[in-house]
Amino acid sequence: MTRLLALPLALSMLAACASTPATPRPTLDPEAAAFALQEGSAYLTGSGFLRQRGGDVVTCAGSPVWLAPATPFFSWVANQGNPTSEFGIAPMSDYVRTGFCDAEGEFFIESVPEGRYLIGTVIEWEIPGDTLDQILGLTRQGGPVHVPVEIGSGDEYRVVITR
Repeated sequence: MTRLLALPLALSMLAACASTPATPRPTLDPEAAAFALQEGSAYLTGSGFLRQRGGDVVTCAGSPVWLAPATPFFSWVANQGNPTSEFGIAPMSDYVRTGFCDAEGEFFIESVPEGRYLIGTVIEWEIPGDTLDQILGLTRQGGPVHVPVEIGSGDEYRVVITR
């Protein structure tokens, strides 16, 4: 009987030891992101949208759009789920170019220098809650979305931000 109890305990201890540690937050490398501080001749146009399960399309209308250099730091930030949080992209405005989605979910960012970037926005909508604790409120769906983009010199780029 004691052996049967010891086996699950030993297995759980092994699983705890085998788990991978959390990836540490990379630091911002100013040298790797320096290209984004330059004035460029390219410009981006595009749109941001998500398609709901029922087929309706929700755009990024009224949401900010951010264009950040595709460095390990900004990639990590973009993958945290909230690029406009206090630890996110918004405080890094020296390296990040911003715009806004218009009423149709279209955006425009100009004077972009050559380089590899992440471009993203937030696309959210609310639905009535379906559980007892949500009945009086609304549940948010959607969220931050970003895609990679590579920019050359003096070109117009059309970007679609979606999943």
